[in-house]
Amino acid sequence: PAPPPAINVSIMFLGLDDGEGSEKAMPLCDELAEGVPSFMQDLYRSRPEPVGDMTLEDGTQVTQYKAHIHHKFRVQQKSWYSVAFGMCPGLYKAKLVGEITFRNPYGYLPGMFYGYLPFEATRMIAFLLLGAMFLYFTLRHSDSVLPLHHGILAVLAIAEVESITWFIAYTVMNKTGQVYCCPFPPEVIAAMSFEILRRTFSRTLLLLVCLGYGIVRPKIHSVEMAAVVILTGLYLLASTVDVVSQIVTESNVHSEAADDVPLGWQVPVLFMDIIFLSWIYLALSSTVRILGEYQQTYKLLMYKRLAAVIGAFVALFSLLTVLMLGYRAGWVSWPWEWVWVQAVLWEILNFGVLAAVSFIWRPSDTSKMLSYMSQLPTTDPDDDMAGGPDNPWADDDGVEMQRRFDELPALDDDSEFGLGESGARDGHGADEY
Repeated sequence: PAPPPAINVSIMFLGLDDGEGSEKAMPLCDELAEGVPSFMQDLYRSRPEPVGDMTLEDGTQVTQYKAHIHHKFRVQQKSWYSVAFGMCPGLYKAKLVGEITFRNPYGYLPGMFYGYLPFEATRMIAFLLLGAMFLYFTLRHSDSVLPLHHGILAVLAIAEVESITWFIAYTVMNKTGQVYCCPFPPEVIAAMSFEILRRTFSRTLLLLVCLGYGIVRPKIHSVEMAAVVILTGLYLLASTVDVVSQIVTESNVHSEAADDVPLGWQVPVLFMDIIFLSWIYLALSSTVRILGEYQQTYKLLMYKRLAAVIGAFVALFSLLTVLMLGYRAGWVSWPWEWVWVQAVLWEILNFGVLAAVSFIWRPSDTSKMLSYMSQLPTTDPDDDMAGGPDNPWADDDGVEMQRRFDELPALDDDSEFGLGESGARDGHGADEY
């Protein structure tokens, strides 16, 4: 049947400062929204016209109507704008085909996404400077570089590529108007892939550092290394499945379980994160305790600095998390222009920890000495070499080191001095070389 004269297809543009336009009922069939300035809203109607007959699934013959809408709304004031379509009155079903495009003064990125563009540019430059600094120290002290330093450099390279890829993705979307989803652009999928690698290997690197690899001990026990490899593989697999399920589910915009499926796949990732963070905490606490008991003050200072950085960032992250929960509960007001900050907190935490590790564990002339030697206990009164200005094992900072017993060089019978049966130097009561 022909629609009554009063029916029309309406489109409404509405700007709301609180950023909740998509969650509120918009007055499509009314004149204008109350309490909103007229220049921040617009209502356009189009009268449907018959285009032919069609047969429904039950065999019923009906007349098909089509309404064409070509309309432009010029934004005059910054706000969160939403667009709604509808039939007025809502007595008929309609299928909507077409596209709507927002263009801001800077480009096509939505206002709530625009913060990602300068953030990724800043992160890209920051990782570039950090990587260049670490590479400089690596080349300058190439004779003392440890495998740990190669691992740090590899993680920084992955993080740099990831930040570059995200910056390219947001730049392309801003210039072309290509939507973030769905489907996901190739640049976004590539950035997600590098993000998985960066998240995985940065956690593995921090765990190895907290276990003392490269500084407290030159090698990790085979059992520990096997556990680290297994945990890394499981985290990489869980993260990949989580991202793939997110891409597949969000690409199906008609799925009724769009919100439930990704949550189910996030559980393994959260579980792996809990294991990683718990192990990192226990390993760091154990390493600090052991270094303190053996009076390794120089290495202890390194790990205390790392613990202070991690503690500061975790405290900051916890505070911001409380603010986010308050925002979602309606207790805290958060401007919509800064909603993107909630999504980059982990990225800031990750960069801060990587920067701390890169600075504290940067290559130096004494890198290998730190790995294969131990500091002499400065409180031992029987140690006649402690504090001596001519100590051959003192580094540039005056930190006295000793070789570990299993690294002692073999001495022949013609040596100027030898080792007694007890392993002490003849004429001295110490068991250090």
